[in-house]
Amino acid sequence: MAEGVYLWLDDTWEPPNPRFVWAKTAKAAKDILDTNTIVSMSLDYDLGDDKKNGTGLDVANYVERLAHDDKIKPIKWFIHSANPVGGGNMRRALMRANDYWRKHEEMRQYMQLPLETLLDAINFSSLEVVYAGDGWVGTRYVVHVCNNKDSYPCETFDELKRWIIKNYDYLISYHLRIEREKDGAAR
Repeated sequence: MAEGVYLWLDDTWEPPNPRFVWAKTAKAAKDILDTNTIVSMSLDYDLGDDKKNGTGLDVANYVERLAHDDKIKPIKWFIHSANPVGGGNMRRALMRANDYWRKHEEMRQYMQLPLETLLDAINFSSLEVVYAGDGWVGTRYVVHVCNNKDSYPCETFDELKRWIIKNYDYLISYHLRIEREKDGAAR
């Protein structure tokens, strides 16, 4: 059995299994998310008084934000709401969380690759890599987006790779040049 907490969010219906931790409000569910490793969760949308208790959508949006910021591991989720609109909105937020979790996992895998392999793997046909200096020690990198003349300094090689992966959608529409600087001075 997987270790971690099973979260049940519902104001009236008890969890179907004693292994679930029962939250009756959105705030209680968020507190559980902040202090535990959640393995699975099942969410209801309507929690009584929306102003006092919040909704399941508040929790789904919170999970989405945590997933976006890579502050929470992937969670197996279910929606047990009878509210079709609220349930649909929660489903969309949690599907976006799934997308973020998938992207973060891809990023972790890409971070293991050498730069040239990384650039080939993510298909940068318009990327120009300019290596200045020799060796990788004491090196600072600058990404130049040539079409709009923006520059983005990266202090480490990992930061450079992380920046490229994170900005992939933006970058594919521009021609880029990456310069490597030795001891902070461009060559």
